[in-house]
Amino acid sequence: MAIVKLKRREELKILFAIKLPEVISELYKAVRSKRIADEIVRNSLKIKKNRVINTLELVDGFGNQFSVLVIYDNILEEKELLKYNMEIEEINFRILEFDFNGKMEIEEMIGHIKTIYN
Repeated sequence: MAIVKLKRREELKILFAIKLPEVISELYKAVRSKRIADEIVRNSLKIKKNRVINTLELVDGFGNQFSVLVIYDNILEEKELLKYNMEIEEINFRILEFDFNGKMEIEEMIGHIKTIYN
């Protein structure tokens, strides 16, 4: 008889979200493959290859539509990520706004944000 060890699936933990400029929002809409758009954004913003990210379309109190890039604390392989429901029902995380004209290193910011808010 074989012994089966079940590995408990870790919960996805949202760190924060970044309000995206309109040009990046339009990129996500124009590119047929979300995977390609994610790869472009990861490379541009210096995000680890396997860090879990997601994009959301939101509407502010004035009726303006905008996109955010949700950054998770989790590092997962793509095949592991398929097991998760990426739908976000409640916005209970920080949405930050950055100047995209300068150098963006999200992994560095994650370290600072974890230190400040944890």
